[in-house]
Amino acid sequence: MKLQIACIVFFITLFNTHSLSASDHNISLTPLNERILVEAHDLQALGKTMRSKQLGLVIMFHAEYCEYCKRLEADLLQPMLRSGDYDDKVLMRKIQIDGAYDMVNFNGQQIAASQLATRYDASMTPTLVFLDANGTEQAKQLSGYTSPDFFGAYLDRAIAQLHRAVLKQSQ
Repeated sequence: MKLQIACIVFFITLFNTHSLSASDHNISLTPLNERILVEAHDLQALGKTMRSKQLGLVIMFHAEYCEYCKRLEADLLQPMLRSGDYDDKVLMRKIQIDGAYDMVNFNGQQIAASQLATRYDASMTPTLVFLDANGTEQAKQLSGYTSPDFFGAYLDRAIAQLHRAVLKQSQ
């Protein structure tokens, strides 16, 4: 009897897991690798994608030691990416300002991540900037983070402003 109950529980669990994973695939068209906040390395290539799909770019400038950056990513940015609700508005990336790596800027030039942070006046971490395909800021940046209470509303408002600017540019 115990074996029969164990088999029934196993098959119910198997069936429910399969149906859950099948529905997860239909959340949005964003590829799975876009569901995590990844480091930006080639802004020129991102700019081309942004132009063709009429998307803006949200960049989080962060530092390795920054606990607030990790909280912002976990509290808001990762859930936003996973939801798929922003797929038709923005791409999201992060850039480590204390990292020792070079990247390609919007003009195709090699630049240190710290130099890019300086260009956008992102000396405090975390700082979110809202850019069009040319690398021009289209909404007021958000600096610092303590809790998701009002920050989520400010972030949504900045993304909406960025999206409107991107759509206006394409007309």
